[in-house]
This record gives sequence, C-alpha cells and structure tokens, in this order.
Amino acid sequence: MGYDSYVTETQAAGWNGAQKEEAMAQSVILEEALSVGDEAYRNGQPLLEGREIPLRAVQMSEGITENEQGFTVKSRGESITFEVEEVCSEGESYLYMEGFEYRGQKKQINLLMDTVTASGQEVSRSMFYETKDSKWPSGVEDYTLNLGCVGEAVRTITVTFLAPGTYQLDSLFLWNQPLKKYAEEMEALGRDRLVNEKLEANRVSGDISLDKAKILCLTVPYDGGWTAYVDGEEQPLMKANYMFSALALPEGEHHIELRYCTPGLPAGLVLALLGAAALLGIACYNRYREKRR
Repeated sequence: MGYDSYVTETQAAGWNGAQKEEAMAQSVILEEALSVGDEAYRNGQPLLEGREIPLRAVQMSEGITENEQGFTVKSRGESITFEVEEVCSEGESYLYMEGFEYRGQKKQINLLMDTVTASGQEVSRSMFYETKDSKWPSGVEDYTLNLGCVGEAVRTITVTFLAPGTYQLDSLFLWNQPLKKYAEEMEALGRDRLVNEKLEANRVSGDISLDKAKILCLTVPYDGGWTAYVDGEEQPLMKANYMFSALALPEGEHHIELRYCTPGLPAGLVLALLGAAALLGIACYNRYREKRR
C-alpha cells in the first residue's frame, strides 16, 4: 500500500484501536518521524469521524454488585445488559473498555458479548484475557472489541462473565465507526503495490511505479533480520502500522528487494568457527606434547 502522508506513534498514542484503524486508511503510522530532508512525505492529518456513544445498564443478574471501580461477580454465568442511549449511524461498532482489570482466582478468563441490532440481528463475540497472575499476562488495560455488526445500528449489548471475581472498569462505552469512505480509501492505497513479485526462501522482490513520492507499507513483519534494497542500493526499513515494514520511495520506477538473515547468525558462525579452531589448536598441541615424551 502506498501512502503519501504519515503520522507518528507518538501522535497516535491518544487514539483508541478503532481510531488508529480509521487513521491507517488515510495515513501510515510510523514508529518515528522522517528526517528533515524528507519533505516529499507530508505529515498527515487523518479525519477521525468515529464517536463515543454512552451505554446504560438496563438489566443485571442478582449475583452482580456494581461499585465505583466496576462490578463484583459472585458466580459463573452472571450477566449485564446495556442499552445504547442513542441511535448510532451505520458502520462498524466496537465495545470500548478502558482501564480493564480482573481480580479473582482465575489466571485466564473469557467474557461473552451478545449484541442485538436495530433489525433484530444477534451477533456473539468473546474476549480472552490473561490476568496479571498468568504466565503470559495480557499487559493491556484498554480494549476495543469489534462487535461484528457491520452496517447495523446496535440496540443492546449483553456481557456475560464466565468467572467470579471483581472486574474493574474506568469506563465502558460503544464506539461507532462510519465506513462511508473506507472502501474508497483502501482502493486508493491498493493502487500502489508491487508487481512481478518473487517469493523465495529468505528473499522477497518486486517492481513498483509511483506517480509521486510515497511511503510503501509492505505486508512483511518488521524484523531486524530484514535488509532492504531499492534499485540495488541498501535502504533502511521503517516500522509501520505497528507491525509491518515500510520504505520511503521517490517518484518513478523502482525494483525492491528484501533479504532476510537471522539476527546474530553471522556473528554466531564466526564465534563457532573460532571455537572450533581453538579446540583444534589445543588438540594439536596436546598431541605434539605426547610425541615429545
């Protein structure tokens, strides 16, 4: 995908997951700003049209107690039903949980989300959470959960708790994400892509033609083992959209090549050879001493 603008991860730090997704359809999110000499790639200003919609609890199981921090759940299967306080526009809907934390006996928990739309459609989703006591804790406090109701206005959301304990929440609301421009934006990004692609062991290559300077975001995970070459010249890779590799390319025709080498492998081979040489030297010396005797 070819972007003509970017924002940095620092600029996007205050956005929730849905806002970042909306921004990435317009500008690439880079780990760091480009150097001063890269004026061809403008600093983007994504138009974020998603909005927060309040939720109101209308039904709660007897085994749930609400408090200032969130909810205390006595037994498995307790649930709360929330009603959307205003009709949201068609698009994608997300349940946003800010400051989420579970305190209880379980190290891993699941939450079930059952959504009912304005047309009566029912959609179920689940959320898996690793607690702080788990071997692999989630380490995340803010969650943006896609409810799977594309093009449908949400009416109610029922959250079912599958483990007793205390569920801390700073805030809980519905996030509505309009999709009117999304298809058009993605089509525009997809016009700039590699052709004549070759995928080989530890090597990816292809050609691209650009009508102006672009930041090319590749579907190659960002990893220190990759080295990029543009028209035969080595060029640094950038971390883009939190997990992918990207290249800043000028206008024109270009040949792109990415080569992979496991980080530390060359140094490891050198050390292994030196170690083998040292052992061989010691063996030869010991044999020489034995002959002298």
